[in-house]
Formats: sequence, C-alpha cells, structure tokens
Amino acid sequence: MRKGFTLIEIIVVLVIMTILAVVAIPNFTTYIKQGQAMNAQNNLYAVYNAEKTYYLNHGSYCTYFTSPACNNLTNINSSLVLNLQDPYFTYACYAGFPAPAFQCYAWSNADSHFILEITNGPIVSPG
Repeated sequence: MRKGFTLIEIIVVLVIMTILAVVAIPNFTTYIKQGQAMNAQNNLYAVYNAEKTYYLNHGSYCTYFTSPACNNLTNINSSLVLNLQDPYFTYACYAGFPAPAFQCYAWSNADSHFILEITNGPIVSPG
C-alpha cells in the first residue's frame, strides 16, 4: 500500500485554497481600510476637540493653522499638544473665513478619492 496523496487530491486541495483566498483577501483589505478610516475619524475628532479647547482658552483658533506649514500631522500635534499618529492618511488644517472657523481634512494615501472633513462640526465624507 502506498503512502501519500494522489495528484488529483493535491489539485483539489489547491483549487479549494485558491477559491478561499479569492474570497477572503478582498474582504480582509476592506476591513483594513475601514479600520484606517476609523482611526482617521478619531484623529479628526481629537483635532476638533483640541481646537475647541484652544478656542475657549485663547478666544481664537490656533493661529498656527493659518500657516501652510500645518499640512502634516507632526505640526498639528505640536500646535495642539496632541500625540496622533497615522501613516495611512495625510492631514491638513486651515483657519477658516469668516472667523471663528476652521477646517481640517484627512485624505487616504492609498485612495485619493477618500477624504474626511471636519468644519466646526461633525465629520463628513464628501461624496
């Protein structure tokens, strides 16, 4: 009696594994992107709350936001004493007009069409 698998058995197993991979990988990447988007939303809410606190303490929004240098998360963190980290989204904040207003955006580094925005209120995803 021979030990081992026949060629047909190995091919059947490979076909089943391929079908599972084709189904599972797109779902997995969707979950990863959703998690990254939730992290970006949480970061925008943190910026929103920090800006509101700054406004209550100083009577205006962080003046650093009027500078084009505030187009990255490192500068936002240092201006508003935050410790946000996100390698998947790029952030930019601007002082809005008319005052008092501000806008903060986060857009995906992988998908340029996915943008989150906060403007003195709840976060929206422009359609």
